[in-house]
Amino acid sequence: MSVQVRQLPPGPFTITPLHCGAYTAAERDKFGTTAKGGLVFKYTNVSNSVTGSAKLEVDFLQGSSVVGDNVTGSAPQVSPGQSAEGNVDALNQGGNGVAFTTCELLNYALPGQPGTYAP
Repeated sequence: MSVQVRQLPPGPFTITPLHCGAYTAAERDKFGTTAKGGLVFKYTNVSNSVTGSAKLEVDFLQGSSVVGDNVTGSAPQVSPGQSAEGNVDALNQGGNGVAFTTCELLNYALPGQPGTYAP
């Protein structure tokens, strides 16, 4: 797995990449996707008061070229101290799956709230 991360201010969640590549049948079932691959990640709420979910933005690269980008779909909300898993499908602008070698975590946001944060 190769994952790159950009530098942004810290936010109320920590993001941990779990898998970057082809999905297993179990992962496709768990996340309700038909995509062939993407990024699976764990997010943990490290705040004292924010409840929500992390909406992660990811670029998928083949070498140094971006071949697709996407954001998380519907991810469970978690309360302070709780964790959940999410996924970002590797898709191009047309919504088609792409072959990729690296996942680059760009940022995350909290739906309905301003600002983006470091993953």
